[in-house]
Amino acid sequence: MDIEVELLDDGVAVLSPGGDMDITRLPVFEARVAALLGDGRRGFVWDLDRVGFLPSTAAGFLLQTLGRV
Repeated sequence: MDIEVELLDDGVAVLSPGGDMDITRLPVFEARVAALLGDGRRGFVWDLDRVGFLPSTAAGFLLQTLGRV
């Protein structure tokens, strides 16, 4: 999965994944988010314009991340 990340000066990370966010690709996205959280990022913007398929497991992950930040 191709994930573009833009780090803003105010601690926000803008993530723009490309392709389908299916169960086989979701772990890559999860790892990227975990790394950003580990680096102290506490604000996220999900730019899903390039995502073709977003199953409920991926939507659930996005909501879980909201709870973590």
